[in-house]
Amino acid sequence: MYSRTISTQSRIKPKKYIKWLKKKSYYIKYWLDMSLTAEERKVYNKAYYDFHKSNIMKKNREKVTCECGSTVSASSYKRHLSSDLHKGKLLRKLQDAQLKKIIKKIK
Repeated sequence: MYSRTISTQSRIKPKKYIKWLKKKSYYIKYWLDMSLTAEERKVYNKAYYDFHKSNIMKKNREKVTCECGSTVSASSYKRHLSSDLHKGKLLRKLQDAQLKKIIKKIK
């Protein structure tokens, strides 16, 4: 694996070095995760879920009201933003607002 030594007189600035370390640690973690067998991955995922179950359930119970008027769970909010339902409701709201402006101008 690629290793790098940093001397005290290095040309790399501290912020860039920290960013580089974070990036490197992410790839090392990703590589380690990919090296697990399917059975090991199942055991790891179950242990992770059991350990973080309360946080996962709290996020699943939390409801968010979108600007389109729909109420969705916080865990699926991002998926909702790209849905046809969301886009259609926003389009209808925009059209209604434009119609109201036109009617006010006429009166």
